[in-house]
This record gives sequence, structure tokens and C-alpha cells, in this order.
Amino acid sequence: MGDSSDDQDATFIKPPDTLTTKVRMGSGGVDMATLEKAEAMIANLQGDYLEWAAEDLANLDQALAHYMSNPEDVAAANAEVFRVAHDMKGQGGSFGYGLVTEVGDRLCRLLDSIKGPPTEAQAKALTLHLEAMRIIFAQRMEGDGGSAGQALVAGLEQVVRKLSSRDPETRA
Repeated sequence: MGDSSDDQDATFIKPPDTLTTKVRMGSGGVDMATLEKAEAMIANLQGDYLEWAAEDLANLDQALAHYMSNPEDVAAANAEVFRVAHDMKGQGGSFGYGLVTEVGDRLCRLLDSIKGPPTEAQAKALTLHLEAMRIIFAQRMEGDGGSAGQALVAGLEQVVRKLSSRDPETRA
């Protein structure tokens, strides 16, 4: 017997990413004027975010170079790359760059999967994630980046899948 749900098309609903959906309103919550002020402040920081992101990219590049040069303490070097990527991941969606959040998350999961110094293939995968973030900012790929953003994510996914099939220790 077939399941009737197999015959129906899936419907995807993308929730709005506004503060009003994230805070409680009314008694004991936030009033509308305060919420509007907070949203305006975030919007005004958008330009600053791009400057911060450029600094974060430089820090990520430096941390990756340190990590891949076989430092004495690879765990600390991995943790530094993870910290910068995690910060970028957290800020991306707040400033309209959801694709940065997605790529940052994938980079963090890849870093979690690497034990010890990265192999040559792992180092290439890490570098591709950094390059993906550079592309996102260079092309101002806001939101999910549209079809180009999804192609970028699909390419990273394919690289990590290939890496995982080569190295059973890498599961990202």
C-alpha cells in the first residue's frame, strides 16, 4: 500500500527574519517602539557589518594559515579558526547575510571533524570555505544568495562529501 503523503508536493515556508518574531510583545515583553528602534539600529549597522566582516575574513585567513602550517598546538589553532568562523556564523544572519551563517556553520562542522593537523585535502576544503565567504561579500550575496548562493553551498557540500568518502575520520 502506498502512503498518500508520497503523492503530495511539499510546501516550504520561509519565516520572516524580523525581531518581532523573536521577542515577546506586550506585558512583560518589548513594546513596539523599542522594537522598531532596535531594528533601525541593526539596519544602520549594516554598513559597519561589511567592514567588520572584512576584518573577520582577514582574521580567518590568518588563523587558517597558522592552523595549516603545522603549529605546535594544532588544537589551539583549530579552536582559533573555529572561534572566528563561529563569530561570523552568528553575525551573518543578523545583518542579512544568511549565506555567511550557512557557510560558517559548515566550516565549523568541518573543523570539528578534523583531528590533529589537517591533511592536504582537508586544508583545501577549509580554504574553499574561506573563499566562499570572500565571494559572498565581494558579490554582496545577501539572504541565501539566490541560485548562485545555493550553487556555492552545493559545491562546498560536494567537496566535504568527497573528503568524507576519502577519509573516514572526517565526517562533516
